[in-house]
Amino acid sequence: MRSRVWRRTSAIVCVLVLVFITVCSCGSKETVGPEKMMDAFYRLLIYQDTKPIVKLGIDQEEAKETLSDYREAMAAAIQKQFSAADISISHTQAEDILDEMRGALKKLDYKVTVEEQSGKKASVQIASESIPYQDIFKKASDKTIRELKPWHIEKLSDAKDLVVTNVKEGFRNVKPSSGKRKKTFELKKKKIKSGKNTLLVFFPVDAEDMGSQIMNLAIGKS
Repeated sequence: MRSRVWRRTSAIVCVLVLVFITVCSCGSKETVGPEKMMDAFYRLLIYQDTKPIVKLGIDQEEAKETLSDYREAMAAAIQKQFSAADISISHTQAEDILDEMRGALKKLDYKVTVEEQSGKKASVQIASESIPYQDIFKKASDKTIRELKPWHIEKLSDAKDLVVTNVKEGFRNVKPSSGKRKKTFELKKKKIKSGKNTLLVFFPVDAEDMGSQIMNLAIGKS
């Protein structure tokens, strides 16, 4: 049972991030540097933590609502993933898996480095540990099948609660990779408005690629 959850949600992530970041022509505050902005994006997408991006001036309620929508999208994707394996799980079970996944991702260490900055452009590198995301689901499936054999049950759909338990256990016990993978992102200075705040920030040139690539770093996908 291999996961497509990140491929299904990467585009959604970028759309949701952009929901509360609208380009604006108003007056602006002090420029938010590229390192701080990419650090905030990493923590939002991987740690599901809104605090860093709120500290940069993004409206707190908009950030929370965006994260809530993001979690809903990911939970729905997890349900679809199980459905593809003929296993029907509840939204609550999907959220439980998502919580364990978040716990696993929060173990990851990462580093944000500005490689180059000139005028309105900047290049920023993110180096991040990862978790073997797809292997967690595969090992959970294999473990469930082994546990079912004494009862002569071979279909995962007949033991969905056990599958969910094993997936959660897999995330709970997973260890980060021993090394970090790296990816460089191009950013451009823009004015944005969120709530009552107007900021001048370094924003990713390709937001969709940014969301997808940051996730790929965290799940060990090439």
